[in-house]
Amino acid sequence: MNLDIARTAIRTYIDESIPIYRWDIDYPDTLYYNRGGFNIFANTAIELPLQEYFSVRDGFNGVKASARFPYRITWIFNGNQPIDTLPFKAVEGVVCNIQALALIKKPHPDLIQFVPFQEPDPVTIARTEDETKDWLLSANFSFDAEFRITELADVSDLISPGYFDFGPPAVVNGLTIEVNKAEQGFSTHELDTTINITP
Repeated sequence: MNLDIARTAIRTYIDESIPIYRWDIDYPDTLYYNRGGFNIFANTAIELPLQEYFSVRDGFNGVKASARFPYRITWIFNGNQPIDTLPFKAVEGVVCNIQALALIKKPHPDLIQFVPFQEPDPVTIARTEDETKDWLLSANFSFDAEFRITELADVSDLISPGYFDFGPPAVVNGLTIEVNKAEQGFSTHELDTTINITP
């Protein structure tokens, strides 16, 4: 696993848990959209930049990483609608449900840990900056995840492909074991025998 696989798995998990109109834009460009024959409130989802990323050695030759993955889902409502008619409770319910689901099932079997993070502002409100001044109601949530790094992340948008390539693994052509002998109580020793092992 790597960072890219973890992000893709979490994004798929969110898609399966909450109906998303569009990904990767700040807020919807329409008030409603059709899903399954029903017109429902339009929303958008964005992945916010990674937080609290840290890697540690895992065993003899492994690496384990932990990171916080923040997300925001934003619904749009008519700007003429009174603020007290906005569905705050439903958006709070979305945050509650997605956190509960995160504790029940992991998005990917290779995630060692996957738990919700306590956001200080799980629901926020704003208005669009255009003439309509539509309401934007957002659910903010994050997940703390831990996973083993088994392959490097894709950085080809910034760095030439293969830049982090470590080359082919080392080939073992032979192994030499030297056996030393020493008398009990002495700090010196001498080579007794050499064992050569070839594949």
